[in-house]
This record gives sequence, C-alpha cells and structure tokens, in this order.
Amino acid sequence: MNTKELILDLCAFAGTVLCVIAFKWDVADIIWGLWICSFCVGYAYILTAIIEPALRERGKDRFARLGIGLFMIGFFTIHFGMFHYVHASFLVGFFPLDGVDTRCSMPALLRTTIPLYWPMILTTFVSRFSYFPLGIQSSARGIGRNMGHVLTKPYANVIRMHLLIFVFAGLNAAGKTGWAVYPVLAAYFFPWGQMRKVLRQRRGSARALDDAV
Repeated sequence: MNTKELILDLCAFAGTVLCVIAFKWDVADIIWGLWICSFCVGYAYILTAIIEPALRERGKDRFARLGIGLFMIGFFTIHFGMFHYVHASFLVGFFPLDGVDTRCSMPALLRTTIPLYWPMILTTFVSRFSYFPLGIQSSARGIGRNMGHVLTKPYANVIRMHLLIFVFAGLNAAGKTGWAVYPVLAAYFFPWGQMRKVLRQRRGSARALDDAV
C-alpha cells in the first residue's frame, strides 16, 4: 500500500514541476500557489477531521457531536481563514498580484488565486490525501482530546509554508531563483515521508527473509 501511495505522490510532485515549467510560473506565482494550497488543503483537512467522525456517530451522541462539529467549523473557518488573510496582506506588498491589494477581502483573494493556481492545488491534494484524518474514532465527550493533535497538522503546514516563502524571498532578493526553485519545491512537495516508509518496509521484509533462510 505504501508503494502505491509513493508512486501517486511522485506523480503529484512531477505534475507540480511540469506546471511550473508549462505555465512559466515565477517566484511570485510559486509563493501565491503555496498560499492558496495551504488554505484549500488545510481547510479541507479540518473539515474532514470534524465532519467525517460526526457523520459516522450513532445514537444520542450523534446530535451532540454534530453541534460541537458546527461550532468547531465556525471557529476554524474564522481562525484559519484570518491566519491566511493576514499572511496574504503582507505577501501582496512584496509580491503584487493582479487585482489584489492590501484592502482585498478573503473571498476576492480566493477568486483570484484559485483560477490561477488550481493545478498546484490539485497536485497538493493528491500528494497530501493519504494524510487526511479519515476513520477517526472518538466520542462527543472526548472530541477535544482526541482531535486536538489532528487539527494541528494544517497549522504546522502553514509554518512550513511560511519558511519556504522566506526562502523564496531570499532567493529572489539575491537574484538566484532560476533552477533553485526546484530544490525548494522538492522540499515541499516531494513525498519524503512515504519514501522513508517504503524503504523501512523493504528493509524489514529483507531482514525477515534472511531470518527465515
């Protein structure tokens, strides 16, 4: 199963690189692409973590779970959305985007960036799909404890996106973007985690075969 996921992730990484080449994206395009990918994939991750367990709940806990879920969706919509909106208000000053300024609303930002960078959004969804929190088992009473660590993943991804944007900004200021873009993309999109899992799995299988012999 890990091998199949690795192949899918490698295809997603290759697709991202091809998009950069085909659409002739520059540093500003990459940065805004990372921004919209972080929001779309992170928000979808949050919704999945909240809605999917609530829909599978049975009995009297289901209504309590749905009520808590609606509250959490509202909270994270504002919190996660505002996180990205404030970030975008800084980005637009350094990397201007046509039709977007510091007074632009979040809906306007989404209307502008999604049509431009949908290929990167698609490849990011493909490369991150195996990490989505499907099949969470938790009761309505324990939702905060059981899902707290799950909902931190989108924010961890935001931090990684911030770091990559700083790297891109530094490369841009030094006039060394060019081919340096691709190693940075590899740091974000290449499935390093899946690669390590497959290698560990194969090493374990090889040791088991040696022991059997």
